[in-house]
Amino acid sequence: MNVPLIHIGYHKTATTWLQKLIFADDKIGFSTPFNVREIKKALVLPHDLDFNAQSCHDFFYPKINETIDKHLIPVISEERLSGQPHSGGFDSKTIAERLATVFPNAKILIIIREQQDIILSCYNQYIKGGGVDSLSNYINASNHDFLKPIPLFNLKHFMYHRLIEYYIQLFGKENVLVLPYEILLDSPNEFMSKIFKFCENKVLYNDNPIMPYAQIINPSISTLDLIILRWINLIFGTRDPLNRNSLFPLSRRKVKKIYSTLRCINILLPKDTNHYYKKLNQKKVDTIIGDVYGQSNKITSDLIGLNLESYNYNVSYSPEE
Repeated sequence: MNVPLIHIGYHKTATTWLQKLIFADDKIGFSTPFNVREIKKALVLPHDLDFNAQSCHDFFYPKINETIDKHLIPVISEERLSGQPHSGGFDSKTIAERLATVFPNAKILIIIREQQDIILSCYNQYIKGGGVDSLSNYINASNHDFLKPIPLFNLKHFMYHRLIEYYIQLFGKENVLVLPYEILLDSPNEFMSKIFKFCENKVLYNDNPIMPYAQIINPSISTLDLIILRWINLIFGTRDPLNRNSLFPLSRRKVKKIYSTLRCINILLPKDTNHYYKKLNQKKVDTIIGDVYGQSNKITSDLIGLNLESYNYNVSYSPEE
């Protein structure tokens, strides 16, 4: 394949695992000539009036061509390219257009995840990043009229068909591969097989012991730890865009120290406590989202040729179906 593979996310779909253990491994035919900071700086951060496609092209293509000359597939992988979930993916369309302008012949990889799971995982990341909102307030942020001008979490960000359709429009259906994260969990060889075939990667990998399926790169924290960390953020968190009103703001290093000390409280609690609060959060999300994603998941299923219902996504059918 003499064009780059651009992996845009979504967030919380094993992106870090893919970046560090798959796409950076030249033994299995891939290479990542650009780090996350470079990708963001060139493609995400520039204001619309400052973005220069030619400068971007001149930055990326020398290393892309060098990689191709080594008979490796150059990968540009950064989940932020799918939009920022904490701000509702407000710039995902703009980024897609930038990618199409700079890399018109690229192949696009999009990985999706069942919405309840991905929302809970994004909320966990939000708290780990210093956030203070409750789960309900985080999800419902965009419903508050007084916050409307500020891009905040929005359920529509995970109506996957919207962004998938746009990438198909920009790059062509044959150049866009969409995979459910759940395939990686259930059948990692099948997941990787689809990526290798899409990239025309000739490296043999099935049952290859170098494939690091068992390695965990970015482990999640327990629901109880999350509750503790949220209250620490509220009282001592470093003031930043996620937390403007902590009572006694401290440095991130000191916040981590307090968290490490207080999370020992978990040992004193009944064993089922974490399970109880985890189920409670799952119920909250289910109540809030209801059937919001049913029709979108049906459209997405048709677009990608996979029945998402078989992976426990909520799929709505019209009466005649």
